[in-house]
Amino acid sequence: MDLSKLKKWSSPNEQSDATRPSGDARIDLPAGQTPVEAPITHALPPAPALPEPRRAEPQHDRRVHEYAPAAPVTAGFGVFLSLILGVLFIFLGQRFARWAIAAMSGQPFSTDTTWMTGPNAGQPVPYWELAYSAAWTEMGIFTMGVALILDALVMFLATRGARPNAILMLIAFVVTGAAVAINLGLCGKLMVGPNASLPVFSLVAVIAGAFVLFDHWAVWRENAPPKRD
Repeated sequence: MDLSKLKKWSSPNEQSDATRPSGDARIDLPAGQTPVEAPITHALPPAPALPEPRRAEPQHDRRVHEYAPAAPVTAGFGVFLSLILGVLFIFLGQRFARWAIAAMSGQPFSTDTTWMTGPNAGQPVPYWELAYSAAWTEMGIFTMGVALILDALVMFLATRGARPNAILMLIAFVVTGAAVAINLGLCGKLMVGPNASLPVFSLVAVIAGAFVLFDHWAVWRENAPPKRD
């Protein structure tokens, strides 16, 4: 029996060089000790970098802006316009003022105009019988002039603080609005009837008063206190 052909028995700790993978180093272990496979460890990838925390933006409280002291309100162009137009209208309607003073003092008032024809020829023409309804026109523009002067004064006082004074602004609205209404009524009166005429000065007074009222409304809208929720 040829023993050379028998498979060579080897201990479990031995491994032939033919079956050993290349590159493996052979480690001789003591008898009776079995090799222990080392645990396979996998390298973990580096943790991703955390983003930097965002800095919180400061939140502004709206109430701080609403109740913070505001800059003084400007008088507005309407105040100066009221003053200029008021002086002009008073100058144009000064004869009505002289008639009113004479009537309140009981003195006769001369219009420096006499009747040319008719039973009253040569006699002075009363103020309220002047041609083209001059007395009504002068009354309207003089009233508008006084209203605009008062309007300018009241609006100047109303806009002296950080917020417009509601009561004073209401007074200015009422005074100027009443003068506009008077002149508007005079326009309707003088433009109809047998002696109808075009009241140019009364129409100018209505337009000027309406413009001043619109300017005051714009001042109030821009500077009115905010509404509270």
